[in-house]
Amino acid sequence: RNNRSDTVQSIGRFGVLTLDQARAKAKELLSRWQLGEDLVADRRARLEAVTVSQLTEIFLADLAQKRKPGTMREYGRLVKAEIIPSFGNVLARDLSRAKVAKWHAKIGARAPIVANRSVRLLRTLYRWGVTRGELPEGVNPTLGIAYFPEQAKQRFLSDAEAKALGDALSLAEIAGVHPDP
Repeated sequence: RNNRSDTVQSIGRFGVLTLDQARAKAKELLSRWQLGEDLVADRRARLEAVTVSQLTEIFLADLAQKRKPGTMREYGRLVKAEIIPSFGNVLARDLSRAKVAKWHAKIGARAPIVANRSVRLLRTLYRWGVTRGELPEGVNPTLGIAYFPEQAKQRFLSDAEAKALGDALSLAEIAGVHPDP
């Protein structure tokens, strides 16, 4: 054994390691294997795991025929503006509740309703991912995130809308349309 072990480097999937670091990593892997861990299955699972970006892409493609165009536009906007920039490269199964809570608070400081809609969409995405088998059962980092308060809006019919409603009710009354189709 020479004294140059700190300067000899190994380049592999663990990055650049000194010989001592490589030996320590090998000992760790060997001990995990001896304890019964399936290192190959763990590695395969990491390689097959989807990122949040990949999951949203599959999600949006699947819902394109099931949702209205306006809903899909809004989903796409929220994904592009809020979700992907923050979590796009994160493995979907590894996203933590703490990161989502900080993200929600950060967006909420500038736009609370956008923050709520973004968390709701992320929650829907994770539920869909579990249902489709893209994510393991019980993975949803949005659970327990409290929404910002929202004020309900009160809207009144315009004169044209009130007239159209009156005409429709009169026609229904004359034609004998059942009130609950």
